Amino acid sequence: MSSPGTPASERRWRRWEVIAAIVAAVTALIGLGFLSYQSQQSAQALNASKHTEQVQYNLQIMERTDDTLLAISRDKSCVTYVWGPKLAVRPKEGSTAMECGDALIDELSMAMKALYCLPGFSSNGNDWTEYVKFQLKNSPNLVRRIRDKPDWWPEVAPFAGVQQPKTDCG
Repeated sequence: MSSPGTPASERRWRRWEVIAAIVAAVTALIGLGFLSYQSQQSAQALNASKHTEQVQYNLQIMERTDDTLLAISRDKSCVTYVWGPKLAVRPKEGSTAMECGDALIDELSMAMKALYCLPGFSSNGNDWTEYVKFQLKNSPNLVRRIRDKPDWWPEVAPFAGVQQPKTDCG
């Protein structure tokens, strides 16, 4: 046996140091590979989560719009205001008819805002754009309301012929 400090023992220790360094390097590479895999999986999960949130948002707007349309259909003053001919006398602020119309405009506005602010939501753009056009084509009173208060609903104001679309998400 060689005693410590002899050339043979130093070679043995160097051999073990090299082996340990190789094992450490391989372990580090495996760790980096695993970290890369985890990062990819996290990115995919984040994308799926964003897509799911945007689908849920679309569904929520649709459900709220359906609820509002049902509420409008149950009240004659709302039906007359929302889908009737242009009224000579506007309903009073805070009246049921005005609230029904404002609620529908709010939901249309939020759908259009989502088109500008949620990247994945833009795939619904044609549907919501056509729906806004349809509703306003059939409601001169809502068009007049938007024209009176374009700052309240900047996302749908262009459909009422008022101003450029608001595309910021602030």
